[in-house]
Amino acid sequence: MVVRIISLLFIARICFSQSIIWEREYDLVSDPSSISLLPTIIDSEGNIATVIDPCLVPFTNAHFIKYDTNGNFLSYKKYFTGKMLLPLSLCETNEGYKFLSAINNSYSSKNKSLPFIYNISNNGDSLGIEYPYDVNNDEIYDSVSLNVNVTPNLNNNTISINNRFYNVIIKSKVKIDSNTFEERNHLIISCYDTNGKIVWRKGIDTLDKGDNYYFSDLKKSTGNILIILSMKYVNNNDYITQIIEVDTTGNKTKIFELPYIDKNFIPVGIDGAESNGYVVVGRYSKEDNTTGYLLTKINNNYEIIKKTYIPNKNLGINYESIFKTPKGNYLILGNTITDTSLGFFLYKYKILVSQYNSELDFLSDIEYLEYDHNSRSGLRHIHFIDESNFIAIGAKDIYKFYIAKFNDSSLTDVSESKNDYSDVSI
Repeated sequence: MVVRIISLLFIARICFSQSIIWEREYDLVSDPSSISLLPTIIDSEGNIATVIDPCLVPFTNAHFIKYDTNGNFLSYKKYFTGKMLLPLSLCETNEGYKFLSAINNSYSSKNKSLPFIYNISNNGDSLGIEYPYDVNNDEIYDSVSLNVNVTPNLNNNTISINNRFYNVIIKSKVKIDSNTFEERNHLIISCYDTNGKIVWRKGIDTLDKGDNYYFSDLKKSTGNILIILSMKYVNNNDYITQIIEVDTTGNKTKIFELPYIDKNFIPVGIDGAESNGYVVVGRYSKEDNTTGYLLTKINNNYEIIKKTYIPNKNLGINYESIFKTPKGNYLILGNTITDTSLGFFLYKYKILVSQYNSELDFLSDIEYLEYDHNSRSGLRHIHFIDESNFIAIGAKDIYKFYIAKFNDSSLTDVSESKNDYSDVSI
């Protein structure tokens, strides 16, 4: 009998940059195409817990990985689920953790799936799966189906607050009466409990004149208010940006459309500003084919009070999300193109993190870790652990889960030649 021992590789990367305090990589040995949502929390003990689905195929495995905020590895578990799986959101319980996932019984689509709950202990051991709905019942399937975010940016469309999960979806057919459906995109928000059961579901867009809406971002604001950034298609590839606020019972507290921002403006991320305002980052393209990104600040009277056009870097930039820091500044996550000489599929990129203050003035940025187009590298989201330090979660190279601790006081480029690698098998 041949015994096969598989050692997964954990890499500790020690950086001598003032920006990056520590970095860790973890080899997933799978398809990188779905390393995108990576639901992560800082738990009550101050540890970092992440759920990973590395490959959207039948009978895939889910992964759980846990670190402390000093970068020490605490736990890694792998689960056989028997279903196509995409973890959407994670919360802490008395027993350990629960994560809400989307499954599709036919494996035919990741965009319309049934919810289920995976229960895990504090160290990641499986405590069982809960399937709250009949996967073969089409009527139930249509009424409770989850959607994952399929917009160009990589923001998640599910968030957990006080052990409930909130999911914003786009429903492509709107029911007008018992026999009539209209083909248009309708924004719906749903609330699920920690057993995966739907608590309530409500439509939240304006549904005026057959408008088509598209989801962009979901954030939690002060007082557990959900901020939803969406866009409404107009014509000629132009969009109107819409901001919706919803409380945890599903009641809309605000809904408004922004004044014209820029030609073909597509919003990709939002976070709150002082005095109940907002900051939105998005991509524009003008008639002369120039493209770029800009930051827009909106006050609580829904007026645009400042726009900052973000300068290009190297051969181009792509931003995917924005986060407000405890100091009131803004971190924008994305990448910058560094080399196009070998053609589109061999473009070279570097991870890019840019920082702007509350008045949208540039403060600092960092670009590092060059990678190619197919690697899907980049930071997905961040969690602040104190006023100045944050944990960033993402992917690096073609198979690696990536986590790093940053200090936002000094986002400066990393000298690659000064990085020290050490390999640890776990």
